[in-house]
Formats: sequence, structure tokens, C-alpha cells
Amino acid sequence: GLSIVRELVMVHRGRIWYDSEVGNGTTFFVELPSRPDDSRNGSEHDL
Repeated sequence: GLSIVRELVMVHRGRIWYDSEVGNGTTFFVELPSRPDDSRNGSEHDL
């Protein structure tokens, strides 16, 4: 699963990284670029 996420993030020119602490586990972060507001059209819905 993580390798698929990595590929998708790379395709979208984003980045993925993690923070790991012994005894607390690992947290993965994903950052994707957003498109400019003026490129939105009225048919899309924000989640």
C-alpha cells in the first residue's frame, strides 16, 4: 500500500515523509500541491 501511495504522490508532484518514535509508532505525512482558486469550476464540490 505505501509504495502505491508513494507513486501517486510523485505523479502529483507532492511529497511523503514520516516521523517515527520508539514506543509511539510511526506517522506518515502526505503533501500535495493545490491548484489555484481561479482554476476551479462551479461543478466541483469541496470535501
